[in-house]
Amino acid sequence: MADRCVCATRCGSNLCGSDGCGGSCGTCASGSNCQAGQCVAGCVPPWDPTWAYGPYPGDWWVEFKVAGGGVLTRAVWVEIVGRSTTSPLSYGFGRWAGGVPTLARGTSIILHARDALGATAQTLPFRYLVDLSPRTDPCRGTARTSTSCQPLARGMVTFTIDDSGRSQATVAVPLLRSHGVKATFYHVPPYLTWTSLARTLALEGHEAAAHTMTHRSLTSLTPPEVDDELRLSKQSLEANVSSPVESFASPSGAYNAAVIAAIKPYFRSHRTTVPGLNFVGSDVYELGTEFVLSRSTAAGVCAQLAEAAALRGWRVLTFHDFTTASTAPQDFTVTASVFDAILTCATNTPGLDVVTIRQGVAAIRCGP
Repeated sequence: MADRCVCATRCGSNLCGSDGCGGSCGTCASGSNCQAGQCVAGCVPPWDPTWAYGPYPGDWWVEFKVAGGGVLTRAVWVEIVGRSTTSPLSYGFGRWAGGVPTLARGTSIILHARDALGATAQTLPFRYLVDLSPRTDPCRGTARTSTSCQPLARGMVTFTIDDSGRSQATVAVPLLRSHGVKATFYHVPPYLTWTSLARTLALEGHEAAAHTMTHRSLTSLTPPEVDDELRLSKQSLEANVSSPVESFASPSGAYNAAVIAAIKPYFRSHRTTVPGLNFVGSDVYELGTEFVLSRSTAAGVCAQLAEAAALRGWRVLTFHDFTTASTAPQDFTVTASVFDAILTCATNTPGLDVVTIRQGVAAIRCGP
């Protein structure tokens, strides 16, 4: 027989958890939980997400938001206490939802979830639509099976600024510098009239990223035209800003599977226009973001940053133009006072780190 590679287990002194070969080093008895390969009394849950109702739950139709712990939720299912079957939920529009036959208000249920690293969690039994704050059962979860990645230890926020408008240089950059915040600028090279400053910003630790050459919708172009938009924008920025260009954002959020496939040979990430937090296990070619517009308030954005810190997720913010006037004249323009207040929140929110897109992608990416 030909020699075959055999996986060598790596349990050592570990009594529980993954053995590194798809198996387990052992399981813990009731009343204890696996922590770093050892069974620890007191039932500390290996994963403790938040469990919250969605906006439109009702009899038989279930909606829950299950997130947190620094890692992406991969699956959620419902168990009706006393029954042998469970009902899986589907993810969409920021929540897990689906129909559960015969489920009515007051029914005793348990929610189950699995994260992107293989850990599981479940709630204590609660009465559907009566008990409004489900809690994690500390003794029922299982440890993660992945040994290649770790959940985020802290929340993160990134300031991304699109389209290379002049007000970015005159209004945003001085405020970024005053707060010591590094941003990611998604440039359209022909729009960039402040190349010298962009080069200096790259040396200071800001990130230069690509946003095509012409700002056309990529889904309306031929494959060769898409390739030109990607390749030429990257080449132009690397030549003129003298900085590695690894991040990309599609104009107007227009992309599909073919566009993503075209992006991957040139860039290590892609930011969308879809709202939502990013976690370990999120697709780095479909990063979620929150647009900050003229109608946005500093208090509202600060609440989003506090949520990122609490859930240990990555919040990406997107800005375009800025004004020193007291009010913003257009939807995509933000006043200097609002931007300053958001920067203050970002640098003062406990448990939150400010990172560039490049740094955030490195933190959540699993594998090469």
